[in-house]
Amino acid sequence: MSESTATVKRGRKPANKVAYRQEDSPLLTAWPVDFDPSKHTPLTPEDFTPEVEYIYWDNRAEVYRKRMQDAEREADLCRKFGSKEQRAKVSQMEKLKSQLEALKAELGDLV
Repeated sequence: MSESTATVKRGRKPANKVAYRQEDSPLLTAWPVDFDPSKHTPLTPEDFTPEVEYIYWDNRAEVYRKRMQDAEREADLCRKFGSKEQRAKVSQMEKLKSQLEALKAELGDLV
């Protein structure tokens, strides 16, 4: 192999995230309002006091509930519209429809 051969990196790029709760900080007693998943590593049950660990699990349940609803919606779409092209057109139509509704709400007093 020569020096000019480029090496191919595989795998995920490391996320430059920091822990929300530092080692020396007290355990959490409520879900932090300034927690940002794009900046912080995920919280764990160990980040909460044992008395309120349910807060972590309630949050996880809500996340999975939303993911399940999204998956069910996608499955229904696939049942109704067989091809990817049809689903893309329907998706575009729904997006335009919601934008139109937003414009109507914004201009409601003028119309």
